[in-house]
Amino acid sequence: MKKVAILVLCIICSFIVGKYFGSFNANSTSQNLQDFLAHVDSLCYSEPKNACEKLDSIETQIENMEDRTRHRYLLLKIKAQDKAFIPHTSDSLIKEVVSYYDQNGFANERMEAYYYLGSVHRDMHDAPGAARNYLKAVEIAQQTDEKIDTLILSNIYSQLSFIYFKLHDFKNALKFSKNEYLLQDRIGKLDERSLMDVATCYQHLGLKDSMQLYYDQAINLIKQDASYSSNTDIIAEQASFYAKEDSIKKATELVSLLDDHLDGRIPRNYYMAKAVYFQHANQLDSSAIYYQKVLESDLSLSGNCEEARGLMEVLSEQGKTEDALKYAHLYATNIDSFNLKQQQALAEDAHNEYQYNRDIEAEAAAYKKSSALWRTSVFVLLISFLLVGIITYIYMKYRKKLKHKLFKKDLELHDKESIIENQRRSISEQQSIIAGKEVEIQRNESIIELNQVRIEKQDKILAQREKIIEQQKERIKKTEERNTRLTKVKLNTAAGVSKKKIFRKFKDAANYKNGVRINGDDWSLLMDAINLADPDFLYKAEKRIKKLNERKLKICYLLKLGLSWSEIMVVTDIPRSSAHRLSKEISELLGDALDDSDV
Repeated sequence: MKKVAILVLCIICSFIVGKYFGSFNANSTSQNLQDFLAHVDSLCYSEPKNACEKLDSIETQIENMEDRTRHRYLLLKIKAQDKAFIPHTSDSLIKEVVSYYDQNGFANERMEAYYYLGSVHRDMHDAPGAARNYLKAVEIAQQTDEKIDTLILSNIYSQLSFIYFKLHDFKNALKFSKNEYLLQDRIGKLDERSLMDVATCYQHLGLKDSMQLYYDQAINLIKQDASYSSNTDIIAEQASFYAKEDSIKKATELVSLLDDHLDGRIPRNYYMAKAVYFQHANQLDSSAIYYQKVLESDLSLSGNCEEARGLMEVLSEQGKTEDALKYAHLYATNIDSFNLKQQQALAEDAHNEYQYNRDIEAEAAAYKKSSALWRTSVFVLLISFLLVGIITYIYMKYRKKLKHKLFKKDLELHDKESIIENQRRSISEQQSIIAGKEVEIQRNESIIELNQVRIEKQDKILAQREKIIEQQKERIKKTEERNTRLTKVKLNTAAGVSKKKIFRKFKDAANYKNGVRINGDDWSLLMDAINLADPDFLYKAEKRIKKLNERKLKICYLLKLGLSWSEIMVVTDIPRSSAHRLSKEISELLGDALDDSDV
């Protein structure tokens, strides 16, 4: 027997140790995966292709991941592809990610998800859809109290500026370019390219003074950081502009700066800047050479148009009419092709705008349908309140009748108590007489004993009746308290406070919607509304849960409302571990009390 006991003890110990190490291993694996994804996130900016390869290496594990880890993986995959300039062709994955983070994510996660949804629509040539999702990301950043990732917000402003610039909406493009510039300046990470974006918008709006102001800031920043080699395209662009404005001195200074810092890497607009500079400096032979180099290296239609026009002007000034006519023909051909492509792009944008408007109309129709459903629900709710009022009235009548019966029973008990008191006095008198007559006492001893037994039985009966009276009084007291609360709810309902509104307020607060805050009056309204729907809920909670304090009582009502432990944690500000433990314990204790009403 002893050996069997030892064997059983060893098996139990082995099971406990195995469970512990199994749990430890699972937690360790989850932590390792989180660290891996954090490392991949850091690679997305510096080595995006390497990040894509690392994410592909764990693709087979995605089905076994937790929901949060799985959606983080999906978001990182889209992010790495975007940073690696791999065009997106479908929005199904990012829509799944957005839907998840809308329900379970923090502000930064939601903002980042909407940012990449906009980027996907941008790659799919849906400019209105891209702008709509970028603006949603900005709205999330502006409405939250959480600390926002300024790098992502800066990228969102940059993309919005690009979208509006592409749509020739230069005012909105300028607005978001300046937002990007101001954000970078505020956090001390000002970038010369954001300054150039602002300047380009001013240029297209015809505000050259403002444009030159930002041009100068960009050049000064390049000189301050000595970042010439990485910004030669900016220097070339400014040199070309000042040459066209006949500011030859300024253009000469920029061309010299450009030539001094090429470092073997020629920017795409270098030849064009030199061609324009020599053209306006009346060095037409050099200008023609550089225009010819541009034509040989630039295959884009927009580039060929500008270069052909420049060569045509230079050759005309040199008197080479035949060659000028050849490039005039090339310019006309290219400009027609370029205009055709622009018209196609505008047509595609118009189609996207049309589809966007159709989506808005569909949303309006859905809203109209939901409004009709809401009115029906309100009507049903009013009918329910009317039925509850009728039931309450019947109950009050019954309670009044029951109270009258209890009063009559109290009178009867009082009369019986008086009779018993009189009997006790009579017995006391008989005992005094018996004390004077020992012989009679001995003779009637058995009779007295019988009387004492009878009296004891009567005392027990009286004690039981008193206990019953106390129980009935306590029940009446609780009934009065419940009726008071129900009356309060009825008054609140008459004043326009609906059960649906207070339930929605708590659910919005649990999901961070609209900045909803819960106060003491809201808690009272919630408890009263649930008590109206289930009058016995509070009684069941007090009966089943020992030491029912205010915090446990709030959790009871939130569970009755249907909130999860994580939502309860948000509404009550209870620590995560306490919220999970208390929600589970209270849910098990309440049992069917959570399902027996129409809350």
